[in-house]
Amino acid sequence: AEKRVRGITLNDAINQVLCEKSSVLKKATIEDYRKVLLRHFNDWGSKPIGQITTQDITKRYAHIREGIKKRSRVSKVTANPSGEADAQKAMRYLSAIFSHFETDYAGELPVLPQGNVVKVLAKKRIRPPIKRRERTLNLSERLALIDVLWGEETGKISGSQRDWVLLLILTGLRYHEPLSLRWENIDWSLKVFTITETKNREDLTLPMTRFIEYILKNRWREQNDRGIESPLVFPQSRDPMKSATMTRVIQKVSKAVGFEFNAHDLRRTTATSLAELGYDLTIIGRVLNHARANITDKYINTNVEELRRALEKLDWQLFGIIHEIPEV
Repeated sequence: AEKRVRGITLNDAINQVLCEKSSVLKKATIEDYRKVLLRHFNDWGSKPIGQITTQDITKRYAHIREGIKKRSRVSKVTANPSGEADAQKAMRYLSAIFSHFETDYAGELPVLPQGNVVKVLAKKRIRPPIKRRERTLNLSERLALIDVLWGEETGKISGSQRDWVLLLILTGLRYHEPLSLRWENIDWSLKVFTITETKNREDLTLPMTRFIEYILKNRWREQNDRGIESPLVFPQSRDPMKSATMTRVIQKVSKAVGFEFNAHDLRRTTATSLAELGYDLTIIGRVLNHARANITDKYINTNVEELRRALEKLDWQLFGIIHEIPEV
């Protein structure tokens, strides 16, 4: 038994940890763990975790970083060196697996003789600090984005892809949140909708502005016209019971509009736009569903109608200048 415990392989360790954490981690997070760990450490799968050394870690860290840098076809201006963020994410996930066994013993011997070997990256200062992205779209970029998405010629951008991007910038929702939206969580009479799969696990109810309502009804009309029966606002075309992925949509839209951005840039842009319109952190934080900063904050009741007024002004800032907001 002692030999079996000390010989636990990386694959076994990953499966055990993710199984035990299934009640506290979201399904998407668990899937991301598996995908990242499989991509970068698949050849270590049958290796006992106690036999993975600090030298193995430093070499693999450099290998991941350099491999991604070589495979990158396009030279991009980024806050961090190419491959750095991916390498650090892979090592962060691996460190979480190792930490789970760091205090475990098999008899009188530790399961991890060297402890959590991933910590060598911090101890030897091999891993540079990751610089946070601060990209937001300026007003001319926002208007150009809306103009392209609202124009008649959108190239290979489908209606559902367009509406997903529009919802991101009009609400500040995270990448996956509109994709989890279900028809049952839309109240047409009160003109509100609720996102139940959020980062902080707290349901987020947002008002429908005139334009958001138009987008959601547009999704409803298209599904009816195509005979699609799905509980989801953004279903997969092949399997309507599953959410769409939108994997390369932002890249396609970036190419069409002529400048690079990502989904989180749109979220930051929403916050910036609301600040420019004069709204304080209470309103902005409520729209973005940020975790409340302190106990007092939790007693502040931000009315849905206050959020509606804020998002309606955002609608006008983005659309009213260059396009007439359509009737719903």
